[in-house]
Amino acid sequence: KTAVIGEMAVGKTTILQTFLTGKYNPTIVSSTAAAYLKKTIQVDTQMYKFQIWDTAGQERFRSLSAMYYRSAPYVLVVFDVTNQKSFNDLKNFWVEEVRSKGMKDVEIFIVGNKIDLGREVSREEAAKYCQEIHAQYFECSAKTSQGIREIFEAVALDRLKGAKE
Repeated sequence: KTAVIGEMAVGKTTILQTFLTGKYNPTIVSSTAAAYLKKTIQVDTQMYKFQIWDTAGQERFRSLSAMYYRSAPYVLVVFDVTNQKSFNDLKNFWVEEVRSKGMKDVEIFIVGNKIDLGREVSREEAAKYCQEIHAQYFECSAKTSQGIREIFEAVALDRLKGAKE
């Protein structure tokens, strides 16, 4: 089980739709409720089945998000690299929220989206923060598909590694 969280309009749903369909859909609107999605991918010789909760990012839904990541061993926290506030909110709210209300050994993956556009948050700034909190960092563009599969492959490999230990 994987939960995807973050502020409104950072591209959570678009990332997931691009992952599921392999195509960018410019008509996606902001989620107002959580959605449950499934996809199976092959990583190396192993098949990995994803069960993904896509959560709404609007502030009024923040308290509901915990229902979805409380039991998720993997949480993707998404921010928009073109929006410094979304990164600040990730640092000041979302990561702490997952650490305090999520599973004890939750694996947090930080995802910087919209790398096809101009930046307010540098790769270096985000990577440094992720190093400080011991989270993996990925960048992607839901529009061009760049980096999308790599995020989910990393989650799958982490899961497969954990199953062997």
